[in-house]
Amino acid sequence: MRRARLTSGCMVFVLGLLLSLSAFAGEGPPMDSMADLTLPPEGWVVLEPPQTASGKQLFTLINGGAVLYVQAGFSRAVFASYRSAVGRDINLEIYRMKTVEAARHVYTQKISAQGRPADIGVAALFEEYFLNFYRGEYQVTVSGYASDKQ
Repeated sequence: MRRARLTSGCMVFVLGLLLSLSAFAGEGPPMDSMADLTLPPEGWVVLEPPQTASGKQLFTLINGGAVLYVQAGFSRAVFASYRSAVGRDINLEIYRMKTVEAARHVYTQKISAQGRPADIGVAALFEEYFLNFYRGEYQVTVSGYASDKQ
């Protein structure tokens, strides 16, 4: 099976995110510190201030999609949107679940058989314009608006 490769700019972004997640292993960051996970790498800018949610607040940010996270054992989340130096936009969603099993469960519900494996976190799949992965209690989705290889 062919593994997906990230573009260099996106790879720097995701690797920085993974390092940040490693720093928050165990108890996890307080809600305001989760926004620190959204600091952009060089060459990227945050389009809007990151949004955070805990508990039922998630329903105001993702509406129907919140059911999966809340039922699985959602703790808190942070969302941010970015633009690269070449004008590519991506969205980042980081969900801290209550257990590793909950993060794995959400990950398996979000992926499909059409994904391409990627070497990120414990498990990761690229699908059209989404990258889903999980590591520890975190389930992460990075999405873009274009489905081309870049």
